[in-house]
Amino acid sequence: MKNADVGDKVGRLLIKEVFQKDFGTYKKKVAICVCDCGTETTPMLGDIRSGKTTSCGCYNLEQISERATKHGLSESPLYWIWNAMIRRC
Repeated sequence: MKNADVGDKVGRLLIKEVFQKDFGTYKKKVAICVCDCGTETTPMLGDIRSGKTTSCGCYNLEQISERATKHGLSESPLYWIWNAMIRRC
């Protein structure tokens, strides 16, 4: 997205405010954003425009959790019956 401005939604981020921040020898534009999960974050505006930043980090955590979950049925009684059967063998 080339022109991300106040009120635009990029990925999961809604841009609330854009301002220039001084980083010592250089200045960068920073955006105050609210993610769909409710977290407020302040990424660089250039990262939002390039597509490098599209959420507060919640999307990455969801993807990691999804990859780590094999079936999601480890709390069911049938799983524990199967688990005990395998341990006996």
